[in-house]
This record gives sequence, C-alpha cells and structure tokens, in this order.
Amino acid sequence: MSINESPIERFSQAFSQICEIMNKPQSVLGDGLRPAERKALSEASIFLNKFNRATTLSPEYRKYIEQWLDEINGILSQNLYSDAGAFWGAFFYFNTNFSKNSYSALAVTESIVLSITAQEYAGFAINWDESIINDCPNHIQKMFEYFVSVVRSSSDNIGLYFLLLNIIEMLGVITDRAKFNDLYEQAKGIAEYLQREFSAAYDKSPGLRILSHTIKEKHSLKLPNPPKLDSTSTHADLFLCLNELEQGINTVIPPKNHRDAIRRPYLWWIADAWFRLLSGEEDLGLLPFFRRVDINEIANLVWKDLSSLTSMAAPTQNDLEKVRGFSDKEIKNHLYQYFYNHTKITPQSKLRLESERNKTHGPGEIADFNVEFQIPDKAVMICIPIKSAKEAGSTEIHKIALNNIHQIIRPALSFGLEKVIVFALILGEKTLNTTEFLTQFRRQSYIPLEVFDIHFFCRLLKREGYI
Repeated sequence: MSINESPIERFSQAFSQICEIMNKPQSVLGDGLRPAERKALSEASIFLNKFNRATTLSPEYRKYIEQWLDEINGILSQNLYSDAGAFWGAFFYFNTNFSKNSYSALAVTESIVLSITAQEYAGFAINWDESIINDCPNHIQKMFEYFVSVVRSSSDNIGLYFLLLNIIEMLGVITDRAKFNDLYEQAKGIAEYLQREFSAAYDKSPGLRILSHTIKEKHSLKLPNPPKLDSTSTHADLFLCLNELEQGINTVIPPKNHRDAIRRPYLWWIADAWFRLLSGEEDLGLLPFFRRVDINEIANLVWKDLSSLTSMAAPTQNDLEKVRGFSDKEIKNHLYQYFYNHTKITPQSKLRLESERNKTHGPGEIADFNVEFQIPDKAVMICIPIKSAKEAGSTEIHKIALNNIHQIIRPALSFGLEKVIVFALILGEKTLNTTEFLTQFRRQSYIPLEVFDIHFFCRLLKREGYI
C-alpha cells in the first residue's frame, strides 16, 4: 500500500475486477459468463466465505461480506440454471472436448466445478432433483469412465490434477450426500490410483503441492506426501498464504506487485485483510457491493438540470460566508423548501418532508434528509447526509468522505442497493484532487454517491432565489 492509499481505496482497487464482471448486463441475468469470469467470482466467494467463518469481524463488515456472497452466488446460480446444458455437457463430453482443445476443456470444467463449490459452501444449496440438472451425477460418471486414460495419455498436463482435486472438494461439500456420495468415493479412488502420476506432477507445480496437501488432509486421501512449502518459499503463492491463515499459521503475505496479487487482486486483498485483522487492525476498508447506476441522469432529475448551475457565475465571497454560517437546521429548512416545490417527488414523500426537516440526530438515523423520487420505472430514495461548514472546517471533502464513508453508504444498505442514491452535502472546501479522487473511487466501488460542496449549494440556493 502506498503512503497515501487508504484501506478503502485498497479494497476498491482489489475488487474492481469482480465489480466489472458483476455489473455486466449478461452476468446480472446469469447468462454469458466466460470461464475466467465464472472462476474469478467463484474464488472470491469461496475465500470471502472462509475469511468470514474463520475470523471475528465487526457486525458491519460481516454484513458487507454476506451481501457480497449473496450477490455473487445469485449470479452463479442463475448462470447454472440458464446455461445448464453447457454445464453438464462439459462433464459428459470432457474426453472429446479435451482431445480437441485441452486448455478450453479444462478452463470450462474447472470454472463449473468451482462455481458449484462456491454455491454449496455459501449455503446456496442446489436442488439436484430439478429436471434441468438432475442428470448431473450421470454426466460426472461419464467423465470418470475416461479420466484415468486421459491423465495417462497427457500426464504432463498439470491442469488435470488440479481439476480432479477440485472435483473431490466439490463432491465433498455438496449437501445432497445420497445423490453424490458414490461419486465422491469414486473420485477419491481415481486420485489414489494415480499416485505415481501425482508424485511426478508435484515436481512441476508448487501450486499443485499446496492444493494437494489441503485436499489430502481434508478428505483423507491416500496420496504421496507433497514436498513441504511455507510462505517464505520463493514458490509460495496466495493460496498457500490463505490456507495458512485458515489454519491459524503465521504467514507472510506476498507484496502487492507479486504475480499472484496482480492476477487475482481480490484474493490478495482477502489474504492481506485477514493478516491485518489478526494483527489487530480494525479498519479493513471493506465496502458492500453496488450495481452501477446512471447517477448523472438521476442527479439532473433531482437538482433540475445541473448544467444550469455550472453555467452560473461563481458564488461571491459574501454568498460563501453566508452559507458557511448555516446550521444543520437552516440547511434542512432550505432543502425542505426546495423539495416541497419539486414536481418529481412522490406524494408520500411530500407528506414526510416536514418530519425530515424537524428530525433530530439519533442512532437509528439513516441520513440527515431523505426524499423519494419517481423515475420512469421505479421509486428511488434520495438520501442526503449533511455536514455543515462549521463541522467540516478546513478539512478537504474527499478526506471527510473517506472518514465518514460508512455513514454515507448506510442508506444504500437500508433501502436496498438498487433503490437509493446518496447525495452527500459536505460544505467544506473542494481541493484540486477531490474531483479526480471521487471519480476514481466511484469507478472502482460503484457506490451510487455524489459529494456536493459549498459552491454547489450556493449556486443551488441562488438559482432558486433562497439567498
């Protein structure tokens, strides 16, 4: 982490890849996930789940992780059902597919195996009796008929050993034991039959040694003992660090520019956050997941054409001084006046405006001022956290936003991730790097957030004739 990089920025950067996948229109519908995307979502889910189970997180962070797991596994589940034919065909036709394109066959099948593992591990128990997927055991059985011959004809292909071990893990976590227990025992038998091949493969892949050690211990496999690695080894990787953390072993986190951290930044963040939590740090920077929304379109609806504000003359020093002197109550009075005359707020929200204006701060407060707007296809709650100039002082806006980020994003968790926009009104001074920071921060985290400063509020009040 660079000197100026906050924990929130570190998390946002690490999970931006996962956010990009989850915000793709086809992945929202569950269709069209590429194998690499399915694998990334599955790995993130599996290790977030392990992190959540093995540590004592704050209730706030635990809620965020559970929300990530719900969103990720919701997509994986939809993907399983919408593309069921391709899923089970990957098992049934594995031998044929492998002979045509071994890389593609392994990538597709491994991503499916990890997806099933992630869903079962997260409690998204798959209903294996549904007609669309109830033949899956037979398809896996078909794959097993040829698997030993495939390995022996391509024993240098390390991906086959990874796939078999991951299948054993998948079959071991599926909750429908009656349907899959025989396949589980059969998969273990195949691995034990290939002991000689596994032993030779260990010399070629430190990663296989790490996975084999984990699966061997967990599932009581009679495999050769892989050469021991620890986190100080030059061959160590993120999976070794994560496995050691899960076992409570003192470990060394690879640097952020490590090859594994670059390829899987989300796993590097989990390992790093896990290590920092065990070292006594409390601020992990973890944020909930947000779907991308067109905040600019809604901002123009709420604030009545933002271009009309940007084209106005800059506020005078007298205007700025007047607004700097406003108390929270005075700011709320102006917001009440503005929204009372707004044509797009819902009738129910208009009835609540007086209560919003007069409410006092309290532990159950979601935001200082909330108002509901009707946009073409749904109602959206607009939440406005307020920090007056007296409170803000000379502190830069982006620092206030970071320091109060959990207060700012609380409305999104309270009202629903697709039904709220947060317009934080922080009447501090905007510095040159604030706009750049907020643009990058929103792009990485997809938080439906805009922060407005004293210059915006002055222009709004002048346009409306309030000052």
